[in-house]
Amino acid sequence: MLLPLAALPAQAGSWSGPSYDATQLTWTDYYGTHTRTDLYYATEGAAGTSGTAVFTAHFTWVPSTGQTAQSDPPTPLYVKETVKSLWDASYSPSQPVPTGTADDGLGDQIILTNDPQRYRENGTSSGTHLSQQSGSGMVTLTRTLSVSISPGGRFNLIYTAAQDSRAVTISSSLGQTYSKGADGKPALNKPGSDGTLQDDTKVPGTFFNRLGVTYGANPIGGWSSGSQYNWNLALDSISNSGTFNPASIYPTGDNYSGGSIVKDGAREHAFIRLTDSNPEAASATANYWITFHNPVSGWVRNTMIYHPLPVGGPPDPNNIGEWKLYTTASNNNPSGTPPSIVSCALGTSVTDTVGGTIGGSQTSTLSADDVSQAFQTNESMTFSTAKSTSSTETYTAQNPAGYTTYVYYGVSSTDRAGTCDVWGTNGYQGISPWNGHAASLDSNGNATVAWTSFSKPPRSQ
Repeated sequence: MLLPLAALPAQAGSWSGPSYDATQLTWTDYYGTHTRTDLYYATEGAAGTSGTAVFTAHFTWVPSTGQTAQSDPPTPLYVKETVKSLWDASYSPSQPVPTGTADDGLGDQIILTNDPQRYRENGTSSGTHLSQQSGSGMVTLTRTLSVSISPGGRFNLIYTAAQDSRAVTISSSLGQTYSKGADGKPALNKPGSDGTLQDDTKVPGTFFNRLGVTYGANPIGGWSSGSQYNWNLALDSISNSGTFNPASIYPTGDNYSGGSIVKDGAREHAFIRLTDSNPEAASATANYWITFHNPVSGWVRNTMIYHPLPVGGPPDPNNIGEWKLYTTASNNNPSGTPPSIVSCALGTSVTDTVGGTIGGSQTSTLSADDVSQAFQTNESMTFSTAKSTSSTETYTAQNPAGYTTYVYYGVSSTDRAGTCDVWGTNGYQGISPWNGHAASLDSNGNATVAWTSFSKPPRSQ
């Protein structure tokens, strides 16, 4: 009994094939390494210590009558591939049991079988695999099968491909997501030719700000009653399995929390395998990837302006900029006498802020914590409403004989600006400008004060 799990998409044109290239076989025996062109479907009965065969199958899209591949574009192609890599070796009672490897090109594990009564050992890697493919007009499948045998024996490398109706894909509750395009703009993530989807989202918060994602399997074609599913989520090692029910496959999911595992650059791999309960036990797999990004990344600083301005101090008393006059002191001693000392102590506290903003329409996905964390990570700026100076700021200046010395002070700070990438639950949002202001802090976290002074002869005032 077949379950009506999903209808196949309507087709105007159709796929033809497969057609095969001649198989290229390379093997090594006691006399050396050899190559030959063999039958398209198998390399039966070769002998030696190792062998490799490359099989190539082609499927061609045939548009409906009067149409072209542009006006009648190809629909997905569902393929069944049957593969087998088999080696067999005999030995005598006085010889060790032969060993070997077998690779069927599609990842099936090797199964070793020993017959001690007949003194024979063999290894087999085989399976029947279902997949979804797509192409502009032709789909080409190339598989490499191989064996190795020690000390030697015979082997078969077999491959066939056929059209089928069964496959599976994975979707998630994230919906449509976006990556960062080459032009810096959001680019819609689309399934690959085999249905694999590469999605993007932001690193979630912790506790109450977790990100729950549900993954659903979308079986295509007619699967037999009693077929099996196996889910696996890599990041938190979640797996479950079961039997199809008539309507769907039980979904799986995770409630992601940002931390040591789910962090910037981490990739979740959701994987499902469906195995048909019919005798050939054909299996289909699907993959779904999610890349996590910090809510703010790609941080670029374009400008850094130091305060107080002008940098280094005012050039004259009439152009002090952001500096504040602390005091003036005149030394009326005759020229040639030692300079006097002007000692300054800031008697009152001054304050400055540490803060910043990330602008643009893309920032609706950012929380206040996202913004402050971005500045702390990239600019070492810890936000606060105000930073006060300590009361022990002191400064001394020499006041030459016959001169008047001007002493100025100002709060040390920087203004910074640049751009950054913004990410939300549905992926990339765009490039946003940022601006920040930071008081320069001492080791105790207090705002620091810059001092400067210059002297002029009294007659030049």
